[in-house]
Parts: sequence; structure tokens; C-alpha cells
Amino acid sequence: MIRQCLRAVILMTLAPVGLWAQAGGTPASNSPGPAPSANGDAAPLQYPPDSIRRNFLLLSMATESAYDDNVFSSSQLRRGDLSFHLGPRMVFREERKHLTLAVDYQPDLLLYRETRGFNAFSHGLQLDARLRLTSRFSLRFADLFNYRVGIFQPRLSEEVVPAFGPSTSLNPTVFTPLGRQLENNMRLDMVYQKSARTSLDWFAGFQRLHFGRVVTASSLQDTQRVNAGLEYLYRLDRHNTLGALYLFQELSFQQAQRAIVHAALLSFARQLSPNVTLSVLGGPEYTSLQDNLTLDPFSLRTTFPIASTRTRWALGGAFTKRAKDTEFQISADRRTSDGGGLLGLVTSSSINLNVRRRLVGHWNAAWSFTYADHRALAAAQSGSHLRSGTASFSLERQLSNNLSARLGYSYIFQSSGDPTLLFADLNRNRVSFGVFYRYHQIPVGR
Repeated sequence: MIRQCLRAVILMTLAPVGLWAQAGGTPASNSPGPAPSANGDAAPLQYPPDSIRRNFLLLSMATESAYDDNVFSSSQLRRGDLSFHLGPRMVFREERKHLTLAVDYQPDLLLYRETRGFNAFSHGLQLDARLRLTSRFSLRFADLFNYRVGIFQPRLSEEVVPAFGPSTSLNPTVFTPLGRQLENNMRLDMVYQKSARTSLDWFAGFQRLHFGRVVTASSLQDTQRVNAGLEYLYRLDRHNTLGALYLFQELSFQQAQRAIVHAALLSFARQLSPNVTLSVLGGPEYTSLQDNLTLDPFSLRTTFPIASTRTRWALGGAFTKRAKDTEFQISADRRTSDGGGLLGLVTSSSINLNVRRRLVGHWNAAWSFTYADHRALAAAQSGSHLRSGTASFSLERQLSNNLSARLGYSYIFQSSGDPTLLFADLNRNRVSFGVFYRYHQIPVGR
């Protein structure tokens, strides 16, 4: 009875906040209100794995209220505002003997109290299909489609469809705050499980990042990438695994840049103890870049094609420790990547830190920190340098099996020092409070 009353009070409290955010009322005080979570927020609460059926239709709802101290992501036009987010979600999953299919659709509505021009309706759709052809061969096809506006996006209350691997993901550490972004990420895998110790994975993928028309940020570059590769994994013993990866990438950018990247990487993973794992990866990376350099001496604009090659090392590693009440992970990598729409081809170096701890009762705390450094490789963008980072903290409470709440704070910054990169420099603070409710699963099939 107490839980039902608490659930009703929370939902009734948040509903008027959304109407007030759209209607434009007067706040009761000058203190910041609650805020929606962002891509810089710490990981959300996860429901117990055994609570997820194999065949089900899942409906859930997320409501978040927001205060953002820099809606325009500009130091010159700095302005704070309150907002309200409403995000329903529908997940369908069916698992058969040879076929597993999952469809995850999440629209979301973001309403600002005063900044009406930034109200946005976004969509996210993910499809994941796995086909077991024989006892050794299997196929997996995954397609992720996102249409979103701005930097801050809601996080899911639970993960049902596995995420893409890092080798086929566009650069997530470059922020384009004013662009309407359309992202499509497809990947096909064919896995051959030779034995309990040996496996081969052939994969091919296609990614596309497209920006809508933004007058103040016309330099945003559409990006397209085609990649393919082969990964070999061999389990040396119970605690050690050795791997080899060949990765081919072809990247095309809107401003006539085109790059081909070949990488040959070796990996090693070791389980130091039942709760501690360490993995490292590294190898040579060969890049061939075609670009145009424009000169304007004496008002005579001339464009020259330029081709260049280079060989550098790609490196990465991760350390994870899990205890009874704490999970700690730190990772770092250095590789050739896309510039997220602001730059063309770049060398990206990043470090990530995530800590999650279970507190007393049903309380959880999570910390997250990311820092990335991007250096442009094209001659036309010689000297362009971009730094970005996020830091976040969240306090989470599992109110019932189907209801959870999260209070969080996020800080995001990006600096370039290049006046030609319009609105690339930003720093924003956001405080968030969200409630996530999962309706009872509807069984489907067997």
C-alpha cells in the first residue's frame, strides 16, 4: 500500500511540472529545478537479469525534469532554462531455437519552459536479429537508427539489446550541440565457433551521420563510413585469451575528404581474479588521406588536391574490478577516427572512468568521467585541435521491482581555440531528476 501511494505521488508530481515547463510559469524560488539526464550521465539502474523473459513485449515510461544553465551551448548567448522530458519505450523480443529477434523503439519529447524554439521530438529504433545456422555457424544483423536534437539525450532504464562494439561506432566524444542529427549504424557478423577455445568473426558495417540545416553552424560535416574486418580469438587457458583483429575502414566527409584506414591489432585479456579483469590492445595503423587545400593569394582562389599517408600505433586497454558492492572500470585508447561533424579525420585519445557502488538498502551511487583529445589530420584543417570531456554523478533508488528514480548532475565541456569551428566551444551544467516505470511484461509465444 505504501509503495502504491508513493508511486502515485511521484507520477502526479511530475505531470504538472511538464505542463508548467511548456506553459511558462513563475518558479517558486531561484534554486535550480530537477533536470533530465544526458549522454554524460552515469549508467542507469539495471533490472535483475532473471526478471527479463525470453519472449515478451515490454512497455516502459520515463519522465524527467531539468535545469540547464547553457541551453544555447554558447558563452556569448549563455542562458539557463527549465525543461521536461517524456519518453515512452516499447521493446519486443522473441527467442526461438535458431532465431532471436529484438526490436527496441524509444521516442522522446523534450519541452523547454521559455526556449520554445528548442522543443524537440526525437526517435530511436534498434533492431537485432541472430540466426543460428549450425552448431558452429551463426549470423547477427544489427541496425541502429537515431534522430535527435542537441547533446543531452535520455538514458534507458535498462538494456535489452546488446550495444555495438567500439570498432564500429562513430566518435561519441565530439559534441555538436545545435545540429539536428540523423545517425544510422548497421553491422552484419558471421561467427564461426571452431571449438570451445577458438572462434572467428567476420563482420562488415555501414555508418552515416547527417546534420540538418543549421545556419549558425554551416561547417558541420556529414560523415559516412564503411568498414569490414576479421577477428580471431583463442582461449589459452581458463584465465587468458589472445586475439587478433584486422580492420578496414573507408571514411568520407562532406568537404571532399576521403580516408582509408588499415589496422592490424593484437589483444590480450587476463582474468587476474574472479572479480578482476585486464585487457590490452595495440598494433600498427596505416592511413591514406585524400584532401583539398584551398589558397587565396591576391584574391585568386585556387584549390589543390593533396594525398598523404602515415603509419602510427593504435593502442587501448581496460581494467575492471567488481566487488560485492562496488564496480570500478578505467579504460583508455588512441586511434584514428571521425571528427563527429566538427572535424574530418582525427587522431583521438581518450580516457574513461566509471565507478558504481551499492549503498545502504536499495540506494546506488555512480560516478563517470571522460576526457578526449582530437587532432585533425587533413591539411585544410592543419592545427585544428579539439578537447572535450564529461563528468557526472548520480544517486539512484530502486523503489520497487518496476519503479526506480535517479537524481544526477552532469558537466560537459568542449574547447577548440579555432574561430572557424562555430559553436565548438561550450560548457554546460545540468541537474537531473527522473522516474522510470516499467509496466508488467506481456508474454509472447512460448
